[in-house]
Amino acid sequence: MWGSFGYFDEAGNLAQARAAARALKPGGRYLIDTPSLESIYPDFRERHTERSSMRIYSLRELTELLREAGFTSFEARDDALEPFELGSHRLWLVARKA
Repeated sequence: MWGSFGYFDEAGNLAQARAAARALKPGGRYLIDTPSLESIYPDFRERHTERSSMRIYSLRELTELLREAGFTSFEARDDALEPFELGSHRLWLVARKA
């Protein structure tokens, strides 16, 4: 939770997702809590502050990566458990393994 995905390069993020899929039984769910392109872009302002490195995915990009890792269905919510949309504060994505 709270920024639980995106700290590796593309291959590393895919490897992390595949490891999660392998660890789950069929029907198991994987929750990713992360900022997303849709949550950051509407209010983005370049700042000169402390830096960190995290891959920011769009919802479409993240579901494609998780599908490649072995997940088959997805539910996207914001941090208030409302349907995720452009401008939502955070993305809570639940991926289910078939």
